Amino acid sequence: MKIDRFLFVILCLSILFRFFRLLDFQYWSVDEEIFVAVVRQVAVNHKLILTSPNVAIVVSLGSFFHLFSAPIFVISDFIASRILIAGSILGVITTFVVYKTGKEIGGQFVARVSAFLYASSFLVSFSDRRWWPLTPDPLLATLSVFAMAKIIKVNYLYSLLLVFCGSFAWHSDPSLFVIVVFTLLSIVFYRLPIFKKAYLPAICWMIISVLPFLVFELRHPGSITHPFIELFTRSRENIVRSIDLLEVLRGFTRGLFLSSGVDIEKYFLYTKNYAAPLFSPFSEILTVLFFVFPILFKDSKSKIIYLFIVSFLIGVAVFTLGMGSEFHQHYFVVVWPAFFILIAISLQKLRKPVVFIFLGLFLLVNLYVLFFSSMRYPLYKKEVIVNKTISYMNDKPFALNVIPDGRYFEGIGALFFLRNKFPSNLNYYYAWDWIYRAYSLYEINPTNERLGNVVVVSPK
Repeated sequence: MKIDRFLFVILCLSILFRFFRLLDFQYWSVDEEIFVAVVRQVAVNHKLILTSPNVAIVVSLGSFFHLFSAPIFVISDFIASRILIAGSILGVITTFVVYKTGKEIGGQFVARVSAFLYASSFLVSFSDRRWWPLTPDPLLATLSVFAMAKIIKVNYLYSLLLVFCGSFAWHSDPSLFVIVVFTLLSIVFYRLPIFKKAYLPAICWMIISVLPFLVFELRHPGSITHPFIELFTRSRENIVRSIDLLEVLRGFTRGLFLSSGVDIEKYFLYTKNYAAPLFSPFSEILTVLFFVFPILFKDSKSKIIYLFIVSFLIGVAVFTLGMGSEFHQHYFVVVWPAFFILIAISLQKLRKPVVFIFLGLFLLVNLYVLFFSSMRYPLYKKEVIVNKTISYMNDKPFALNVIPDGRYFEGIGALFFLRNKFPSNLNYYYAWDWIYRAYSLYEINPTNERLGNVVVVSPK
């Protein structure tokens, strides 16, 4: 079998961007804290959980990703910095899948360029260094495009892969509903048959994926259906009335050209104040050109990618205009593989010197960010604080007070959870108390009483 030497180089770049300065770029927040509390129920308490909380839309999702994560926690000996290595490994695997999907859609050039972009984008690789429900999104999104490309060519058995990927929209991250929209649009635009015997395995998996919800609803009537009804019927006085199209454009562009900094984790924060992409506004103009080039060239290969990107934009509209929620930078992980494949299709029409100049500049910029950026509070520094603190602690109940620094300094509690230490002061759990009670996540009975042992963690 002939091996593509370019693919070997691309995978080496992917490994470099995901493992170089490994500990310097591992991010940890309150999102991981709730995730850890759920996974512990499986990995430590050996519970077969059926549902998991989703804070963004305040409903129950399934537990497949949490169940899959439990062995990783055990293998990693419940050390957070080791757990996150799984995300880096998955990022390298996704690079290979982007290559295979690009080749399926547009041939070897598209495969090489799209995989190169995915491998060498700092912001993409930075996102891959996490382990939380959004981590598998790029892989599942890419596999769904690959599966649809096969289905269009009458390989209907790939419907199982498509449904498997889409099912994680209700078992991991609602952002993956883009796959459901993408599937529906593809059925319409490609006039795919609705009834086929080859769809039977996909239908079986669909049934399996919704069974946990049916069982939980029967055991606890209304616990699944009522939150979903409220999601679409509750009053939204502060609903978002418009979409910041420039910020959406910049969300795509940051995957290409990112500004370096000493607080690079700001791109994971729930904020509106992200830095503009490097070379702004020229980089945004370039992104627009990448979007329109395939249309101008009437390239039929790009149709399937446009369907996925349009599905993503529909999701943005529903999430913001329909649900009144803010759309943040980290949600773009689900669309970057498709975006990079579209760029590769665009570059295929340009002269080689132009392509090499763009790819060279892209690589140099992202290498610069990799080498010269830093995080304000990387995970390993938080681990040092927690491990040192535990060495002085006894087994008596303790209160944990974390002095905030914006939203940079979150997730300390989860590192205590992983060491079987649980803060007993109720005010530590503040806004998330309802989640811990609703999903039986408390390992202790939190109290408002004054505790003898107090741990205070400060940014200084």
